[in-house]
Amino acid sequence: MSIKISSETLDDFKNNLSEIEKFNAKDLIRRDELGAELNFANAEEEFETAINLFKGLLDIDIMRVPESKIQALNNYMQTFIGYINEIKSFSAIQGPNEHQRLINNITDQYDAWFSTISPIVAYCTKAGTDYSALQRQAQECYTALRELQTKATATMKEKDTEAQNLLASMKYAANKVGVAQHSTNFENAAEDFSNQKRFWMRWIFGTGITIIVYSFAFFLCYPVTLEEPYFYHFLQLALPRFTGLIVLFSWLIICSKNYRAQAHNYIINKNKQNALSTFETFVNATNNEEIRNAVLLQTTKAIFSNSPSGYLKENISENDPTQIIEIVKDMSKVMGN
Repeated sequence: MSIKISSETLDDFKNNLSEIEKFNAKDLIRRDELGAELNFANAEEEFETAINLFKGLLDIDIMRVPESKIQALNNYMQTFIGYINEIKSFSAIQGPNEHQRLINNITDQYDAWFSTISPIVAYCTKAGTDYSALQRQAQECYTALRELQTKATATMKEKDTEAQNLLASMKYAANKVGVAQHSTNFENAAEDFSNQKRFWMRWIFGTGITIIVYSFAFFLCYPVTLEEPYFYHFLQLALPRFTGLIVLFSWLIICSKNYRAQAHNYIINKNKQNALSTFETFVNATNNEEIRNAVLLQTTKAIFSNSPSGYLKENISENDPTQIIEIVKDMSKVMGN
């Protein structure tokens, strides 16, 4: 609510306050002009406090104050302005007594000024504050914070669900990659044995051709002519030929054994690779636990037992399938517990 105030009183208030707004306590010290004895440095704090007291009227709505109070303020401001102007015009020839009197003018009147000005500033400041608006703003901020908290909680739950799903997918992928990795190991081993098999096959062909060429070369180029003594000449001609053939046939046998060993290992590892490669297909094709266990047992048997390949004639000591199955069953029980 605004109070009716005469324009003259209001203009005086504005002019006085405009004059006080220009005051600065540091400008009143005047060290260079008055010297160390008569400058006002010792009263700088009192000057600053008084100036700030009057400047507090700049931030209020004076239209809320009765005209009589404003007139009292004008009187105080005019008195204060006069004291400040006397301080500004003070000269060293006026002496220390005048110097102290000017300081006392400010300090002695401060209590009276404060008693009048501070209640007006406090009242106008409080009256000019819209507490309902502040309460509404606080409520709006609280509501916005609650909404942000709700959204953040929902986002965290969503991210947690996504993380759990991602973790489950990673575990599933890791299991599949683990089976595929073991299959790759057997595939690499089978490929190595296949290369060794081809290597020894080339040696078998090369040795066989060498035997044929060697035999025909001696038969055609070095015919046997029997002369006395017959036995001596026969040994002289036959011994080099049979020695070379024995060496070549021995090497042929070694190559053949190595070839059969590599071919056997190739087939064994290829079977293990096929067992692991098809394991996921058969397991995922059914939900029957008994069928899955049967597939697991057969896959385990294919991996840990050596099936006949047809290349080796020797009896191969195979792992007992019953023992392997029992081991797998025991491990399944342990994993289940």
